[in-house]
Amino acid sequence: MGQSEAPLWTALEEYRAKVRARFHMPGHKGGAGAAGPLVGSLGRGALELDVTELAGLDELHRPTGPIARAQALAAELFGSDLTFFLVNGASAGLVAALLAACPAGAKVILPRHSHRSVVTGLILGDLEPIWIDVSLQPEFDITVGCEPRALLLAIEQAPDEAKAVVLQRPTYEGVIEDIERAVRLAHERDMVVIVDEAHGTHLRFDPQLPPSALEMGADVVVNSLHKTVGGLTQTAMLHVQGSRLDVERVRLALNMMQSTSPSYLLMSSIDLLRRELALEGARMVEDARQAASQVRKLFRERFRLLEARDLLAGYELDYTKVLVLTGSGFRLRDSLARAGVFVEYARPRTVLLIVTHGDGAQDVSQLRQAIYALPDDGEASVPNVPYGRGEVVLSPRRAFEAATREVQLRRAVGEISWAGITLYPPGAYAVLPGQVITEEDVEALLRCLEAGWSAHGILTSGGEPRVRVVRGEDCCPR
Repeated sequence: MGQSEAPLWTALEEYRAKVRARFHMPGHKGGAGAAGPLVGSLGRGALELDVTELAGLDELHRPTGPIARAQALAAELFGSDLTFFLVNGASAGLVAALLAACPAGAKVILPRHSHRSVVTGLILGDLEPIWIDVSLQPEFDITVGCEPRALLLAIEQAPDEAKAVVLQRPTYEGVIEDIERAVRLAHERDMVVIVDEAHGTHLRFDPQLPPSALEMGADVVVNSLHKTVGGLTQTAMLHVQGSRLDVERVRLALNMMQSTSPSYLLMSSIDLLRRELALEGARMVEDARQAASQVRKLFRERFRLLEARDLLAGYELDYTKVLVLTGSGFRLRDSLARAGVFVEYARPRTVLLIVTHGDGAQDVSQLRQAIYALPDDGEASVPNVPYGRGEVVLSPRRAFEAATREVQLRRAVGEISWAGITLYPPGAYAVLPGQVITEEDVEALLRCLEAGWSAHGILTSGGEPRVRVVRGEDCCPR
């Protein structure tokens, strides 16, 4: 078995060549029973491969055939001991990793800018967070990673109940922090290191970028495949290496977090992408580098970009993420969209573009025309996002279990947040679950809403913005 093979894709093609009648799920029967517009857009070929667990096609939750072989090839390519395919996104992998690594009541060290799926893992596993403050790049108003001294100190002083460290690397905006010392120190304390590398799948294949988290010794690494390397949406991988984690617990946790009817379109696309990375990874990296260089050059003519020199020592920048500083990110986004150019996200003063090997000369040409046609830039107010810096008095699980009530956001000072408040994009917590809401939080969030930012956890329909908070009798930790 070699990297030029795609065992799951081959098994699907063999099925398609043999099938004459489909008396099995899904009910659209290879497209014959699908809605006409769907057939017209996807084509019958794709729908013919949308099947269920059949003889010869293996089972994701107990693989022994082509899925097992495909996962083994992925492990070989990425350098792990074992790799699992994920069809419910990187989120499912992060939750499963926490459930597998930590018994109920255990403590977990993690940064305050962790993805909301990590907090879901804390809730489901009844785990107690040890929150680490994050470093900021104030001009662009983004988090860049853990405050290094705070992270190392938390690991050094962690109680015996601390079983895992969860790190996010790179950030959404492509900032890559050095985690080598943290990994080594955590292992000395016999803690499992879990790395959310959703935005860094390509690190393994680019020698000009820092090493991947697996190469830096992490025990569990979760990669999203649709963000930077061309996978279909919802596809991801979970990698395990070393002996600190019980692999069977990982397998069971994944079985609980993923569908019992996994999509063979998604799984086979993972198999094909792995083969492409193995055979064409160097070309893909170079194509992405060239496209990103052209995109950066176009924007530099009129805008300021986040550059490596804007970061402190210990942080590096992924060139494929292009963060543009502007007077109004929302206005720039809308102006580009009117020209048919769509960006990854907009915030009050920035827009983010993600560049991959899939961006060709035509895309760059369209961007050039759109930039040249832009109106003059103007200024906008810049909310000072708190990024969950307030006091946390309840764990996410205790907050989730508590009785709640609604209050106007303007009157929420001193209340305890129930589900937390996240700003989209990028989805980092402005207020953590179980955190005391401060006057600074309220003022910043009101400015964010006024600027047009979407906030999950704030109810905005029907008048004044409102939030759910913990009722008075539930305000103290149990």
